[in-house]
Amino acid sequence: MKRILFLWSIIICSIAAKAQTQYPSISPGIVFTSASPIYTNTQPIVITATGETKDLAIDVSSDAPQVYGAIVVNSPSNVSASSIGMSGITVTQYWTPTGKASTFKANVTNTSGIAAKVTFTLLVMTIDYNALNSPGFCTVTYTVTINPGSQPPTQVGNDAQSGPWTKQGCTPPYIGGTVAHTVPMNSFYAATKALANAQAVAAGQTFVNNNAQCLIGNVAESGTFYNQSCTSGYYGGTPVTYTVQPNQYYAADPTTANNLAINDVNTKGQTWVNNQSTGCVVLPAPVIQTAVPTSDGTTINLTLLNTTAPMATGALQVKAIDNATQQIYYSGTNGTSSTASISGLTPGRTFTVSVTVYDSQHSSSDNTSATVQVPMPGNAPPLITYQNTLQSGIFTKNDCGAGYQGSSVTFTVQPNTVAYNSYISVADANSKALAYINGGAGQAYANNTALSHSTCTALSGIPTFTVTYGGHGGIAIFAVTPNIPTPVSTSMLYWKDTTTGQSGSSPGNASGQSDVFTDGHTYQFYFVCYGSGTPSTGTSATQTYYMP
Repeated sequence: MKRILFLWSIIICSIAAKAQTQYPSISPGIVFTSASPIYTNTQPIVITATGETKDLAIDVSSDAPQVYGAIVVNSPSNVSASSIGMSGITVTQYWTPTGKASTFKANVTNTSGIAAKVTFTLLVMTIDYNALNSPGFCTVTYTVTINPGSQPPTQVGNDAQSGPWTKQGCTPPYIGGTVAHTVPMNSFYAATKALANAQAVAAGQTFVNNNAQCLIGNVAESGTFYNQSCTSGYYGGTPVTYTVQPNQYYAADPTTANNLAINDVNTKGQTWVNNQSTGCVVLPAPVIQTAVPTSDGTTINLTLLNTTAPMATGALQVKAIDNATQQIYYSGTNGTSSTASISGLTPGRTFTVSVTVYDSQHSSSDNTSATVQVPMPGNAPPLITYQNTLQSGIFTKNDCGAGYQGSSVTFTVQPNTVAYNSYISVADANSKALAYINGGAGQAYANNTALSHSTCTALSGIPTFTVTYGGHGGIAIFAVTPNIPTPVSTSMLYWKDTTTGQSGSSPGNASGQSDVFTDGHTYQFYFVCYGSGTPSTGTSATQTYYMP
């Protein structure tokens, strides 16, 4: 079996007009090679270009190479050029900046019956990827020996190979990086699939070696954080350390790798600590260190402990209660602070002072200090007693049975009731009386028939209503209740779309209720009246209505 004698070619570029004028020399140049040996009457030969760069590559985006000029038989002399041919040239792969070489397939013939060394001239277009233009045409001389006759072993192509490959040859502590790369199917041919795949794998490793970086890992980086998710009664009082171990991040230089680890600490550290059960200590109660009244007896100045972060991250409530009048005075302090003042106090009186801390870590938790008694200097003015005026409220009996409506009664607190006396103002005395009325006493009075003479009235009759179409896009629904005695506490219109199954309700009243429904759907309606404190007193018949 004869071997190829010469499998490479030199590109000689010509002017864009396809003339034979020599193009400026390319260094190091582009060379065409093919598998060896080459036989006629077998599968097409594969021609691969090497040496392509961004400065100069073969442009096959618009046309495949063409045989250009005469075929030259170099040897032997008794073989005619007419017995040699090349046809069916096709593009199998473009060169790209990622490193894929341009490849072509072509059929060759040698009908002389003698092995011949021949030179083909191929015409190709070139492209400058840096300038994104095509400088011109190139004539490629491709010399190869074509062996006619015996059939060679079947050549098979490789499977697609994607690694992964790691860059080789890095100096410790650097390690090899990787880049995504795939050697396409049938990039290499050999007598067996295993040999073809081995060539593809080797090519992939070479590509990664040339394009991947050597990488170095980070050193340990850490930060301390306070737990912000402690349970009620606790706060993050002990710092917790979050650490990124060495070699968790890799980069081409130590600074970048370490910065990646530092960013991990800064972005993930607090969340990690919050998810731990460590670093939480008992939330201490605030302490009033000093409570000093001013000489004029109108202000108390306080110094406080445990009222700043992290024990107090929400707000403070500092208050003083006048022991004589029970009037409450608040400090103007809202945020966390180690000091506070309460002003506007009455000289000569004694005040009960306390501080409450609200911790924003858990809104349901607060801590209140022990109270401090602070007598103010000066002479207290005599107490003035303020009494309430007449106060009342209307309440409806709500313990009637089903089908009954309770009557309404008025519950009254007479003027000058001692129980509601105030040392602050008449308004404060009235407020105390109203709190008693609305705090349950009024309703209890209405439900006590013996005291209030309230009654339960039987309700009867079935409500009726009409449905009136209100024009395109909706209807008006008017409820009519001629058989329902007053009082009726509430009423409700219920509806259901039989097309979609959607349902809803609208509050009803004596004059009717309108709503908007979907044209072309069928609806069912019914109307319900309710007595106060009872189940429904009557339900209408269901009406079906089609929305035109």
